[in-house]
Amino acid sequence: SETPPTGIDRESVRVGVSTIAEMLMQDRRVAMAVEYFDLARRLVAQGNQHLQAYYLSRQAGALSELAASSTTGSGEGRAGAKALYLRAAEAYLSLVGLVSVDEAAAAAALEKAADNFDAAGEADRALDSLMRLVREFPEAPGRVAALHRIARSAHEMGDLDRAIAAYRRIITVYARTPSALQSYVPLADCLIRRGGDGVSEGVGLLLDIVDDRGPDPLFSPQALEYRLALFRLADYYADADPAREPGHIEKAITRLEDAIAFYPDDPQIARLRFQLAGAYRASAEALREDAKAGASELARADAQREADRRLEKALFEYDLVVKLLAAEDTSALSELERTRLRASYQYRGDCLFDLGRYDEAIVAYRETAWRYENLPAAIVAMMQVVQCHQRVGQVEEARAALARLGWLLRKTPASAFEGEPGMSSKAFWEGLVARLERTGIY
Repeated sequence: SETPPTGIDRESVRVGVSTIAEMLMQDRRVAMAVEYFDLARRLVAQGNQHLQAYYLSRQAGALSELAASSTTGSGEGRAGAKALYLRAAEAYLSLVGLVSVDEAAAAAALEKAADNFDAAGEADRALDSLMRLVREFPEAPGRVAALHRIARSAHEMGDLDRAIAAYRRIITVYARTPSALQSYVPLADCLIRRGGDGVSEGVGLLLDIVDDRGPDPLFSPQALEYRLALFRLADYYADADPAREPGHIEKAITRLEDAIAFYPDDPQIARLRFQLAGAYRASAEALREDAKAGASELARADAQREADRRLEKALFEYDLVVKLLAAEDTSALSELERTRLRASYQYRGDCLFDLGRYDEAIVAYRETAWRYENLPAAIVAMMQVVQCHQRVGQVEEARAALARLGWLLRKTPASAFEGEPGMSSKAFWEGLVARLERTGIY
């Protein structure tokens, strides 16, 4: 019962219960402390909002602490932690009503509510709490941080319009603050990802940073924001629509070379080199097309030489990617890194093939086939070995390579082909090998 028996002072009971709650917290018996804080709050005299707020704050904090310590790998543990985080968040929301006259305290309670909703996996409710903070407490000291958090959360959730609006507001209202300076690159990313007319504005923001086009320099190359802007600009050019961004491959090469030169020890260096290699290959392919259409023999020869030079650069970069990633424990690589490593082995052979260095290409393709013996990559590599031998007139070697290709194909399950994006089915490869065996290699 909330009402003490006759003859017992309610205030004395509250003080005693409060003391027990604090002792329980000191002894790390947090679950029991939560209940005692709740009981103490219910014993507070009506109208004493200050004391009500104190106990509700202590209870909410204890619930959050209990949730953090309750999280385990089991589904039951995660579900229990989520329920506790939600209770903590709701308690902080209730606290806002008790301390609303104190903007700083109310804003802090809303921020903690958002923290706990986030921890519970309720991103939408966390965002709602932050939006309320910005809307209802415009003078609160944590408002700019809340706006930045709204922008980041909306960005991560793919709510690009909301993120763009929040980033713009930060840059306009809180110009030159750390939050504003940290908003330029993500704003550019949102504009580019949203597409449409905003792409040009987003690219322009990145160029303002990287090429220092504004009236005042924003960042030096040593700043994290400069690094992020350069990386994002390189990504954009590498993947750009040629219709929107003519010459995007050459622009990507320039920005990727800058990124590698400025930040050779960046954790993303293997990705950057892989992108650069791909850009050089694409550039070489375009130059080869130019060579075919050249107006004179001299122009065609010049274009072909430049194409070969770029293939050599691509080969060099793929070699570096292999050295960087193959030196790591495979289990420590992400799935994307493993894919890049496998592709780099294959593309080294492709560069050598396109350069007409068939003996070296055979060595590269055989290494790929050996390393990925039970994967479709080995099938593709061995087919290239067959073609290399054919190009140099090594008929017997080509037949032996075809026989090995058939053996690899028989031992590779059909499911392996189905799991590879863009890979033809096992049945297709079986048909191709059968036709080659039937028609013979000469």
